[in-house]
Amino acid sequence: MKEEGDKAFESGKYRDAVYSYTKTLDIIGFDEKEGGGGPLRAIVLASRAAALLKIKMPTEALADIIMSLDSQPTSFRALRTHARVRMAQGFHEEAIAIYIRA
Repeated sequence: MKEEGDKAFESGKYRDAVYSYTKTLDIIGFDEKEGGGGPLRAIVLASRAAALLKIKMPTEALADIIMSLDSQPTSFRALRTHARVRMAQGFHEEAIAIYIRA
């Protein structure tokens, strides 16, 4: 499912990407074998956040990216997406600080 989301994202089909990433998250759940969701969950959340941002849903994107960063706080990709979300929300100084941290 994640691969389907990635393909949809790359094709500019962001709503389809959100759907695929959501289905992937449903499958992953919080399985202990994946460390309570772990790195894979963090990656998919960051991917969904990027897709949500593309369809002008920054509040939802922020929720996803914060959950992703809770699991993987040093992920460059997640930090970059977090900065983009904050920029879209008008928090420019915060966005710059996040970019610098990335």
